[in-house]
Amino acid sequence: MHWHLASLFADRVLLLQEGAVRAFGSPKEVLRPEVLEPVYGAAFAAVAQGEGPPLLFPALRLAGRALSH
Repeated sequence: MHWHLASLFADRVLLLQEGAVRAFGSPKEVLRPEVLEPVYGAAFAAVAQGEGPPLLFPALRLAGRALSH
């Protein structure tokens, strides 16, 4: 997803919600589930991938429980 590309190439990331700044900082600081979830209104799962940044995916929900895989 687009935030994964940002984590690979950007020095700084600006996260906006309805025109308001919600977070600004390094990709490692901003592109985390606990920062993205309130903005997108969805749970996120982080999947490690070796030495690179984790991949972030909207988490699936089944019967009110989040599924991380």
